[in-house]
Amino acid sequence: MTDDEFNRIKDAEKQHLRAKRTLRRLQNALREQKEAGRGTVARMTERIQALFNDHRSALDALQWDTARLEARLDALRDTLTGASADTDARNSDPRESDGPGDDDVSDDEATLRMHRAERLVDDLRTQLDTDAPDAPRDSSSSTNDSSESAPPDDGLPEKTIGRVPRS
Repeated sequence: MTDDEFNRIKDAEKQHLRAKRTLRRLQNALREQKEAGRGTVARMTERIQALFNDHRSALDALQWDTARLEARLDALRDTLTGASADTDARNSDPRESDGPGDDDVSDDEATLRMHRAERLVDDLRTQLDTDAPDAPRDSSSSTNDSSESAPPDDGLPEKTIGRVPRS
Protein backbone atom coordinates (compact mmCIF):
# COMPACT_ATOMS: atom_id res chain seq x y z
CA MET A 1 0.00 0.00 0.00
CA THR A 2 1.34 3.34 -0.94
CA ASP A 3 1.20 6.57 1.03
CA ASP A 4 -1.37 8.02 -1.38
CA GLU A 5 -3.68 5.04 -0.96
CA PHE A 6 -3.23 5.17 2.82
CA ASN A 7 -4.04 8.93 2.94
CA ARG A 8 -7.08 8.41 0.68
CA ILE A 9 -8.41 5.64 2.95
CA LYS A 10 -7.59 7.74 6.03
CA ASP A 11 -9.47 10.77 4.62
CA ALA A 12 -12.43 8.58 3.64
CA GLU A 13 -12.53 7.15 7.18
CA LYS A 14 -12.41 10.66 8.72
CA GLN A 15 -15.21 11.79 6.43
CA HIS A 16 -17.22 8.71 7.38
CA LEU A 17 -16.70 9.40 11.12
CA ARG A 18 -17.73 13.06 10.67
CA ALA A 19 -20.90 11.98 8.86
CA LYS A 20 -21.60 9.40 11.59
CA ARG A 21 -21.12 12.06 14.32
CA THR A 22 -23.46 14.45 12.46
CA LEU A 23 -26.11 11.74 12.14
CA ARG A 24 -25.80 10.92 15.86
CA ARG A 25 -26.28 14.62 16.75
CA LEU A 26 -29.34 14.81 14.48
CA GLN A 27 -30.73 11.65 16.05
CA ASN A 28 -30.27 13.06 19.57
CA ALA A 29 -31.83 16.39 18.56
CA LEU A 30 -34.84 14.62 17.04
CA ARG A 31 -35.21 12.43 20.14
CA GLU A 32 -35.19 15.54 22.38
CA GLN A 33 -37.68 17.27 20.11
CA LYS A 34 -39.94 14.21 20.21
CA GLU A 35 -39.78 14.12 24.02
CA ALA A 36 -40.55 17.84 24.17
CA GLY A 37 -43.53 17.26 21.88
CA ARG A 38 -44.77 14.47 24.11
CA GLY A 39 -44.44 16.71 27.15
CA THR A 40 -46.32 19.49 25.40
CA VAL A 41 -49.10 17.14 24.37
CA ALA A 42 -49.28 15.75 27.91
CA ARG A 43 -49.50 19.25 29.41
CA MET A 44 -52.15 20.26 26.88
CA THR A 45 -54.12 17.10 27.63
CA GLU A 46 -53.94 17.77 31.37
CA ARG A 47 -55.04 21.38 30.92
CA ILE A 48 -57.92 20.38 28.66
CA GLN A 49 -58.98 17.72 31.17
CA ALA A 50 -58.82 20.29 33.99
CA LEU A 51 -60.93 22.72 31.95
CA PHE A 52 -63.39 19.96 31.17
CA ASN A 53 -63.63 19.04 34.86
CA ASP A 54 -64.14 22.71 35.81
CA HIS A 55 -66.81 23.04 33.13
CA ARG A 56 -68.53 19.87 34.32
CA SER A 57 -68.51 21.00 37.96
CA ALA A 58 -69.83 24.43 36.97
CA LEU A 59 -72.63 22.80 34.97
CA ASP A 60 -73.45 20.48 37.88
CA ALA A 61 -73.57 23.43 40.27
CA LEU A 62 -75.76 25.35 37.84
CA GLN A 63 -78.10 22.38 37.44
CA TRP A 64 -78.29 21.95 41.19
CA ASP A 65 -79.04 25.65 41.73
CA THR A 66 -81.60 25.59 38.93
CA ALA A 67 -83.34 22.55 40.40
CA ARG A 68 -83.34 24.13 43.85
CA LEU A 69 -84.75 27.41 42.57
CA GLU A 70 -87.36 25.64 40.44
CA ALA A 71 -88.44 23.69 43.51
CA ARG A 72 -88.73 26.92 45.49
CA LEU A 73 -90.67 28.51 42.64
CA ASP A 74 -93.03 25.51 42.48
CA ALA A 75 -93.53 25.69 46.24
CA LEU A 76 -94.23 29.40 45.96
CA ARG A 77 -96.71 28.81 43.14
CA ASP A 78 -98.40 26.08 45.18
CA THR A 79 -98.59 28.46 48.13
CA LEU A 80 -100.08 31.20 45.98
CA THR A 81 -102.47 28.80 44.26
CA GLY A 82 -103.47 27.32 47.60
CA ALA A 83 -104.05 30.79 49.05
CA SER A 84 -106.26 31.83 46.15
CA ALA A 85 -108.11 28.49 46.29
CA ASP A 86 -108.72 29.00 50.04
CA THR A 87 -110.03 32.49 49.39
CA ASP A 88 -112.30 31.24 46.61
CA ALA A 89 -113.57 28.41 48.81
CA ARG A 90 -114.37 30.79 51.66
CA ASN A 91 -116.10 33.23 49.37
CA SER A 92 -118.26 30.51 47.81
CA ASP A 93 -119.02 28.63 51.05
CA PRO A 94 -122.77 29.01 51.70
CA ARG A 95 -122.36 28.21 55.41
CA GLU A 96 -120.47 31.45 56.01
CA SER A 97 -122.55 34.30 57.26
CA ASP A 98 -122.79 37.43 55.21
CA GLY A 99 -122.43 39.79 58.11
CA PRO A 100 -121.32 43.37 57.61
CA GLY A 101 -117.68 42.72 58.67
CA ASP A 102 -117.07 39.56 56.62
CA ASP A 103 -116.16 41.39 53.42
CA ASP A 104 -113.63 43.52 55.27
CA VAL A 105 -112.02 40.47 56.89
CA SER A 106 -111.74 38.56 53.61
CA ASP A 107 -110.42 41.66 51.83
CA ASP A 108 -107.86 42.15 54.59
CA GLU A 109 -106.84 38.50 54.39
CA ALA A 110 -106.55 38.68 50.61
CA THR A 111 -104.50 41.86 50.85
CA LEU A 112 -102.28 40.30 53.49
CA ARG A 113 -101.78 37.19 51.35
CA MET A 114 -101.01 39.29 48.29
CA HIS A 115 -98.41 41.29 50.21
CA ARG A 116 -96.90 38.08 51.55
CA ALA A 117 -96.83 36.57 48.04
CA GLU A 118 -95.25 39.72 46.60
CA ARG A 119 -92.62 39.65 49.34
CA LEU A 120 -91.83 35.99 48.60
CA VAL A 121 -91.57 36.71 44.87
CA ASP A 122 -89.29 39.68 45.58
CA ASP A 123 -87.12 37.51 47.84
CA LEU A 124 -86.91 34.89 45.11
CA ARG A 125 -85.99 37.47 42.48
CA THR A 126 -83.38 38.99 44.77
CA GLN A 127 -81.86 35.61 45.41
CA LEU A 128 -81.88 34.80 41.69
CA ASP A 129 -80.06 38.06 40.99
CA THR A 130 -77.52 37.68 43.78
CA ASP A 131 -76.94 33.92 43.59
CA ALA A 132 -74.04 32.92 41.39
CA PRO A 133 -72.14 29.59 41.35
CA ASP A 134 -69.05 31.30 42.81
CA ALA A 135 -70.89 33.53 45.33
CA PRO A 136 -71.48 32.27 48.88
CA ARG A 137 -75.05 31.57 49.86
CA ASP A 138 -76.85 34.24 51.90
CA SER A 139 -78.47 32.37 54.76
CA SER A 140 -80.67 35.30 55.83
CA SER A 141 -82.33 35.92 52.45
CA SER A 142 -85.57 34.10 53.27
CA THR A 143 -87.15 31.79 55.79
CA ASN A 144 -87.29 28.90 53.31
CA ASP A 145 -83.49 28.58 53.26
CA SER A 146 -83.41 27.16 56.78
CA SER A 147 -85.39 24.09 55.71
CA GLU A 148 -83.05 23.31 52.82
CA SER A 149 -79.84 21.43 53.41
CA ALA A 150 -76.62 23.19 52.50
CA PRO A 151 -74.82 21.82 49.43
CA PRO A 152 -71.35 20.26 49.79
CA ASP A 153 -68.23 22.30 49.04
CA ASP A 154 -68.25 21.49 45.33
CA GLY A 155 -71.89 22.55 44.94
CA LEU A 156 -73.19 19.02 44.30
CA PRO A 157 -75.52 16.97 46.45
CA GLU A 158 -73.92 14.04 48.21
CA LYS A 159 -75.99 11.37 46.48
CA THR A 160 -78.23 11.53 43.47
CA ILE A 161 -80.03 8.90 41.49
CA GLY A 162 -77.99 7.70 38.54
CA ARG A 163 -74.84 9.64 39.31
CA VAL A 164 -71.62 7.89 40.27
CA PRO A 165 -69.89 9.67 43.17
CA ARG A 166 -66.69 11.44 42.22
CA SER A 167 -63.49 10.06 43.64
